Amino acid sequence: MSNAAVDIDKLTTAERLDLIEKLWESLADRPLELTPEQRSELLRRSRELDSDIAARRALGRPWAEVLARLSDES
Repeated sequence: MSNAAVDIDKLTTAERLDLIEKLWESLADRPLELTPEQRSELLRRSRELDSDIAARRALGRPWAEVLARLSDES
């Protein structure tokens, strides 16, 4: 692995995107470490999705609802 310093401010957009891609690919072989809270939340969401699918409920939320919720949280 190279430890060369990179001056990000001097990189072109294409070079930055290439760097992002290389960084992303470097993480692919590593296991994702989740906290117990993250694992629990993912399991909850997965079960909720399975329940919605089984009940033939609409998946997702309308964009207007998402925007309204974001506006309420800020």
